[in-house]
Amino acid sequence: MLSAGHLMNIDDFPDLLIPGKNDKMTYCNGKLVTTYKTYNDTNKIDLAVFKFSERQNKHIVGYYRFIKPNDIGIEHKTVETSSYNISGYPLNNIKKTTGQPFYQAEPLQVLTATVRNRTYKKFGFNTSTHILVKLHGRIKPFLSKNKVRLKKPTGISGSGLWYIPDWRKVDKDGVPEHLLVGILTENFIDQGFVAAVRIDFATEIIRHDFKIASTESKLTNFAEHIKKVYVVEIP
Repeated sequence: MLSAGHLMNIDDFPDLLIPGKNDKMTYCNGKLVTTYKTYNDTNKIDLAVFKFSERQNKHIVGYYRFIKPNDIGIEHKTVETSSYNISGYPLNNIKKTTGQPFYQAEPLQVLTATVRNRTYKKFGFNTSTHILVKLHGRIKPFLSKNKVRLKKPTGISGSGLWYIPDWRKVDKDGVPEHLLVGILTENFIDQGFVAAVRIDFATEIIRHDFKIASTESKLTNFAEHIKKVYVVEIP
């Protein structure tokens, strides 16, 4: 599981719950590698990678659909005409059943547009570490002509930023190719954009800290931008 580091931090990890089978919440048992020790840390590379323990699998297998390596776009090159969308579960779209440990969460796909290159410099971001996008303020299913106006989203940290190479090239279900290129971590909506940490940092954590073979990213200097990661494991 990939998320923002401030959400999956060391201090809060033992009490962290996620949705599981049968609409119930389940604890996160497994190994967590995160750039945040506490919720209030200030590491600009705000990222966490979590691997479920084997005993946790019974609560999640069949509930989640896990992506494959070819769904991930490392070394992604941004241009001002790139097309992206945000996929996740904003807090203002999650409802709790009164008096019961059940939640209803509806996923949203938020249409975005790229920001101009000068926005990176103005707000102190680096194109080698982050991808910035502005929200169109509306959502729709793939290829649908019906758009719904979106209220100001809250709690979008941890959502995925997906790159759409060509909206016209679709599969048999009408869904265009989409590659995960970042994890939403910063909310600058009042300034007109949101920020995502490049997925390359997550794949490098997977390579180094979980010893899982994968393609090395040459785009990001991991050691230069991440001085320390925190590790905790609940087997």
